Amino acid sequence: PCPSPQHPGPRVSLPLPMGSAWSSFREANGMNGSGEAILPREEAARLAYTLPVYSRRQLERLYARFMALPVNVEQKIPAAVIMTLPEFEQNPQNAELLAAMGLQRDQQINFEEFLQALQVFHPKTKVDEKARFAFKLYADGKSYITRKDIVRTLSLLLEGTDVTEEELAKVAEKTMQEADVEEEDQIHENEFFNLVANTDIAGQYTIRFY
Repeated sequence: PCPSPQHPGPRVSLPLPMGSAWSSFREANGMNGSGEAILPREEAARLAYTLPVYSRRQLERLYARFMALPVNVEQKIPAAVIMTLPEFEQNPQNAELLAAMGLQRDQQINFEEFLQALQVFHPKTKVDEKARFAFKLYADGKSYITRKDIVRTLSLLLEGTDVTEEELAKVAEKTMQEADVEEEDQIHENEFFNLVANTDIAGQYTIRFY
């Protein structure tokens, strides 16, 4: 599970210039009345079609968040910047999250790729897609999960607690016994899906960024 969002401090509002000149400037620079970036209508329509889990309003809010990040002149950001979002910045699995999103830290991504990366956390995303993402977090680039993967992941998530390595090893062993139906000392994707079928995987991998 990812940590809860941290709420930013109060925004200081400054008087904005009035009149047609300012309105023209805002429109030309893609800004709304609060100085936030506005997603062009045609682009919003295209993204709503290609990424249907997002509503128009959600796309607009996410665009404002994206443009508030350190975008370059091509309106792209390094993928690692995603992990600076309040919803992720305290998560001990930052590297694993990026990898599960199919991204590399220095990879330059645009707004559409930003949306694609966050899509798995949308409440409308199918449960099997969320389960597949969770599997990737454990598998660490492989097509299966080992005891070591389970211990490593739990160690990250439980860092700072009193849980011992011996206790983690016992959890990993019990999990392996329950899930490893084919008795290969590995947990494959289909076995992982069966393992989490009765858990709240949808709730655990849902974050509202908008």
